[in-house]
Amino acid sequence: MRVNSFAIVCLDDDPRIVEQLNQDLAEFAGLFDICNAYSIAEANDTLEFIEQGNQRVAMVICDNELGSDNGVDFLVSLEQYPASKQARSILLNDKPQLDTIMQAVNEGRLHYCLTKPWNRKELKQVVTKELTSFILKHPEEDWLRYSQLLDHRRILNAHIERQMSRYRSGFIQDTNTLDDETLANQVADGLHEFFNGNDESRACRRY
Repeated sequence: MRVNSFAIVCLDDDPRIVEQLNQDLAEFAGLFDICNAYSIAEANDTLEFIEQGNQRVAMVICDNELGSDNGVDFLVSLEQYPASKQARSILLNDKPQLDTIMQAVNEGRLHYCLTKPWNRKELKQVVTKELTSFILKHPEEDWLRYSQLLDHRRILNAHIERQMSRYRSGFIQDTNTLDDETLANQVADGLHEFFNGNDESRACRRY
């Protein structure tokens, strides 16, 4: 039973590569379902299955050479599926291929390119960065749920800014109808509520 909102799709016609990706992405599997495909046809079926399950694709990691098929073409086709329109994408190459990379870049469908065999640390850094960017484009999500796994600082800053924006919006609407004492109490209560459990720098103090 799927419990996560988002999935990561790994596509390569070499099962050993897919297995290696699964091992290297294991720490992300708690918050992102890992889905494997070994051909573009199978990957398309996977995208449909994800969509039917009311999930969305957060990331696609795709080899460029899939037999007679082209991985870049698959990345471009992600736009056809509502569930994968916003997916981040990583292209795998056996050797750097500038023409392929430029094609994917020109199509606006490539966020990073890795040469096989990749460095596990680099893969983790890239996946963390790209998944953070993806999550922050979904304001309906509980960002703090992902903060320990992804870029903690970016997510916390975005969360604080979102909360402050909401607070400022409500605050401005009420100021003209409140007396000074009530307004001061509302500000103080709002600040205490905001910093409750989220005051690592001890900004909120009592005297």
